[in-house]
Amino acid sequence: MDAISAAAAKVGASFAALAATSQLKKLENTPLGDQLSKIGLVKPGFTKRLEQQLAKAADRFLRSNNAYNIEPVHYFLEDPTFLKLVKSAFFHGETPDTGKAAEILASYVGVSVTSAPHKWPGGIEPLKLIEVFFVTLSRVLGEETDAAGVFLAQRIAVVSAQIEGLRPAISAALKDHDVSTKNAVFEGFERNYLGHLTKKFGRISTLGARELHGIGQVLSVAYISLNILSQESDEPVPAEHFLKEHDQLIVRGPAGSGKTTLLSWLVTQCSRSDTKFAGFVPFFVPLRTVARVEVGPPSVEAFVDYSVDASLWAESTPAGWLNDVLKTRQSGLIMIDGVDELPASRRPQFWEWLESFSEHYPGNKIIVTSRNLPKTNSTDFDVKTEQWNPPSVFVEARLQEMSDPDVTNFINHWHDAVDFSKLTPDEQASLVKAKNELPAKLEDPASRRIRELCSTPLLCAMVCVLHWREEGYLPKHRVDLYDKCCEMLIEARDLKREIALPIGPLAFLTKYDKEMVLQRLAFDMLHNRPDGDDLHDNSNYRIEVSRDKAELWIAPRVASFQNIEARSASPEAVLDFLIERTGLLREPSKDLIDFPHRTFQEYLAACAAGAEGREEMLSRLADDDQWHETIMLASGTSTGGVGFGKRLIEALISRGERHVSKKPRSQRIRKTCFALALGCLENLRQHDPDLRDRVLSNLDELVPPHTETDAAILAVAGDAAVPHLTYTRWKDSSTIIVSACARALRLIGTTNAAKSLSEGYIADVRSDVISEVARTAQFPFHLIQGIQDHVAQTGRLPAYIRDVSDILLLVGLQNLQSVLIDSNTKGLPLLSQFHDLKSLSLRQVDTQGDWVSDIPASIIDVTMSNIRGPVEWLERLVSLESLVLIDSELSSISSLPTLPNLNVIRMLNCPMASLEGLGRFPLRQLDIRGATVASLDGLSELNSLSGLTIDSCPNITLVSPAPYQETLESLSIESCLTAVDPSVQLPRLKKLTLEDVPDLYDLNFLRNAPEVSDLVIIGDMIFEDFSGVDHLKKLETLYFSGFSSTHFPEFKEMPLLRELSIIGVQGFEPSSISSVHWLEQLSISLYGTFALDWAGNLSNLRSLSILDAVGLASLEGLSTKSLDVLVIQGAPNLSDLSVLRGSNITELRLLSCPSITTLSDLAELEKLETLHLSVHEGSLDLSPLGELPNLQIVNIVGREKNIRVPEALMPKVRHNEFYFDWQFSRHPMRFGHMPRRSRTVRNYRQLKSMK
Repeated sequence: MDAISAAAAKVGASFAALAATSQLKKLENTPLGDQLSKIGLVKPGFTKRLEQQLAKAADRFLRSNNAYNIEPVHYFLEDPTFLKLVKSAFFHGETPDTGKAAEILASYVGVSVTSAPHKWPGGIEPLKLIEVFFVTLSRVLGEETDAAGVFLAQRIAVVSAQIEGLRPAISAALKDHDVSTKNAVFEGFERNYLGHLTKKFGRISTLGARELHGIGQVLSVAYISLNILSQESDEPVPAEHFLKEHDQLIVRGPAGSGKTTLLSWLVTQCSRSDTKFAGFVPFFVPLRTVARVEVGPPSVEAFVDYSVDASLWAESTPAGWLNDVLKTRQSGLIMIDGVDELPASRRPQFWEWLESFSEHYPGNKIIVTSRNLPKTNSTDFDVKTEQWNPPSVFVEARLQEMSDPDVTNFINHWHDAVDFSKLTPDEQASLVKAKNELPAKLEDPASRRIRELCSTPLLCAMVCVLHWREEGYLPKHRVDLYDKCCEMLIEARDLKREIALPIGPLAFLTKYDKEMVLQRLAFDMLHNRPDGDDLHDNSNYRIEVSRDKAELWIAPRVASFQNIEARSASPEAVLDFLIERTGLLREPSKDLIDFPHRTFQEYLAACAAGAEGREEMLSRLADDDQWHETIMLASGTSTGGVGFGKRLIEALISRGERHVSKKPRSQRIRKTCFALALGCLENLRQHDPDLRDRVLSNLDELVPPHTETDAAILAVAGDAAVPHLTYTRWKDSSTIIVSACARALRLIGTTNAAKSLSEGYIADVRSDVISEVARTAQFPFHLIQGIQDHVAQTGRLPAYIRDVSDILLLVGLQNLQSVLIDSNTKGLPLLSQFHDLKSLSLRQVDTQGDWVSDIPASIIDVTMSNIRGPVEWLERLVSLESLVLIDSELSSISSLPTLPNLNVIRMLNCPMASLEGLGRFPLRQLDIRGATVASLDGLSELNSLSGLTIDSCPNITLVSPAPYQETLESLSIESCLTAVDPSVQLPRLKKLTLEDVPDLYDLNFLRNAPEVSDLVIIGDMIFEDFSGVDHLKKLETLYFSGFSSTHFPEFKEMPLLRELSIIGVQGFEPSSISSVHWLEQLSISLYGTFALDWAGNLSNLRSLSILDAVGLASLEGLSTKSLDVLVIQGAPNLSDLSVLRGSNITELRLLSCPSITTLSDLAELEKLETLHLSVHEGSLDLSPLGELPNLQIVNIVGREKNIRVPEALMPKVRHNEFYFDWQFSRHPMRFGHMPRRSRTVRNYRQLKSMK
């Protein structure tokens, strides 16, 4: 007999024995059984025949698929619970519970059902396997079992059903009295056990928080759902869902992340019938207890003792109950808490025991928790060490930090869960007040560091405790909060939990030893961060150092330990102990160490600086913004005391006073030192009047700020600067100063700063000031009059509001018609309140949420950029007229719902392979940019298309004649290898743009476009024939840029031409336009032309722009009779502006003209309103402009320090670090085209390769 036959025989024997026991033996020694025997239905040999047929079916099944012939499947087929399912199916005709059968099979395979088939041996699909087995069994029995046997089996099933109906009359014959009694004992014990555990684990407390004075909380109220990330998925999922789906699981997380609370919650769920864990029997095994009472691994016999409260539980566990739960019913939920709380020497033995236990008691649910142990990467699931070696069948997962909504939810639950019955009426009132106020306080940017601590339930609970017991401290006494939290994490919590001391020298470490090492390590890590790290404005930056370096820094501290026994500890052991027990250090990746909370690192570093008297060193670090928080905390720590705080402030002032140079860096250091001194003064535990006067004596250098940089420096002082920035004090200053004051308040961001902004700044009418107020996101926009007025007039938010952080800010605005939201925008369901909304832009938003149903149906314009999710929701927008898709996943037009009013579609970088389906929309405008479409055939269905843009579509190589072209009024072809068939008919075309179309050599198709009035040609192209342009007699605007030609149109034959731009065009001779006297606007690159004689006849020019005039020294010959705007850019030799005297120019731009050293020729430009100047190495005096009556704006580009500005011009002067080429302002859509000329050849080659 081979292995398969042997396994099949065992299956047949097991099933036949089960059938005989469950069916035939019920009738033995009963009157009914005797009667059945007499009539011959129950005959000898029935069980044997059934055994043979079952064995045959199992043998055929195992040979049908090699993947099935493995030990786990053999064991599964013999499993009693599974065989009961088989018995029920064939004797009672019940539908097999294949789901339950699959779970039984999964327990033998050791892989969850949800992981099939990719993680199952041989790619087995468990449900398919079960289905094949039942089919095989059915066929074998139907084919070969004798008719009498089948009839007998069916009759026995009927009789059994009849007996079941007569149960009240013959119960004594059908029940085993002993089994009934034993079950009653088990049920009674189990009921009492679950009730006891529910009471024990149904209340929680914040261990280590003395301020609670023993007040507990109801877990069912306090619990919030946390997220968990496993090695099987990329996205976090709710922890309780994940725990339900997996039977063997390891949950890791830092100290206080909620591991034990999660297990406690699971215990309480087992006793409830309405939960996913109903029916499980929980066993809570705290390994800290095991470490204390056992010499080896946990004892199964002691599972109940580990779980119960020994002072209240007096019942003995009935004999056989544990085996019934773990072996027979397989309904145990074994929760093993705290691998990290086992001594390190016992962890390898624990992992061996866990593997043996899970194999010996299959089918139960086992959950193990632990902190991240040293040398185990907290982000890599596959790292194994002697200390961390869980069985391979266990799925590993990690609890995630709480999100902002989680924190708010936690705060509400935490306060609601406090036992009111143990509080006085005053305490009850203060608790309610604390619950209502704490979320808002944590939103205050002044509490940003405290808010960062609330990422774990433990620290968030600590904040709740201290906020309740010490009302109002949060914004003012951060040092006290950090001190209490560190004390709890370093030692108090372990003492409360009775964690066993480590063996050896580490057992003699004192709280002060641990604090000292952590403080010095924090300081050294902060001070020795890697060179070149960009830490600017990154409060979440975490500094990592190698494990070797951390141990090197710890080594000299060991000798300072208080107990002589502790001094023999190795630096490695000390580091491992602090990582494992405090939660203040972690190992984020192999051989790297960091502080998970930047706040604690800064506080501990401040303590170290105070303890070692590092005030001079801190003052030297004042210009490094990564030390600002540490410096201000250091002035208030207990390690340095009041004396250190005073010396630190004096050191900061002294360093600032030493920087007397007017160089920008020196001034920045000086002002930053003074601002830090002001901030430190607020943290000082005892104020010194003389020291305060010295700090305030430098205030005039900080207040008011004159630039954005000054505002950022002043904001370093925090709330200490707020009283000096009141609106009434500075409202009459220049716009620059008032907006800088508002900016400083915004950057400070505290409640006090927001209050100051609301008292005047909010009502200012200057846009620069209003923008700073709006960017705080502290005020609903309808309260900001400048924004409300702008929206009422235009329907749009002002341009200075770049994005909206919360839709709530928009509520109350009248006539708001346009909104842009992105992935960070909150309050999306509030969109339903905006009934006037017409335009909606979505950027990086997930449209799978329910919020899309709140988008008003009034929308007529939608822009979607980098959107994830479906587009079916657009179907609701029946009035939609315009749709813009940018970086969309949409690959087919057919994916869009039918929109009866959609007449504009613009697509940018969409993987569109075909344009089929456009005929469903009444399109008038279509833009295709960056698509892979190879043909415009899909446009044949369009009969009203008036505008078409083809941009960066390398597969479209030819525009062939088609019906849609007869209605086109605008056509743009850009960055394509596209030629235009000369026979294309464009009878209505008015505007044509051709940009970077290297395969276009002639414009003959323009002969068929007589109505063109606006022509733009840009890019490195070579035209051999411009005759097509000569036929455009209605041309009004012509823009040539960046190409070369030997022949140009006859401009004098264009009587309607009013606007001409010829920029960077090789081969053009300016004299050819001298007779086009009707021109009103001209932009031209001169290159080698040194005089303006050709311009003398252009007497109707209102706007002239001269570029790249390297040889131009004078404006002689220029007619300024009707000139209104003059731009000269790139004329390094131009120095004579005398031609401009007395002209009527209102706007003048002189850019890159370094030879202009005097502006005296401009003193008579009485109508001049706007002047743009670029200043170079020389100095420039603006005094001649001081008396110009209409001058409103002087925009200076370049070195502001080389300019002399009279007092009268001060409010009109603006300074820019850079400028963009003026000519792009005429055609905003082509901003940046000129620089693209240098890339045209490269682009051409790329397009060719794609082709």
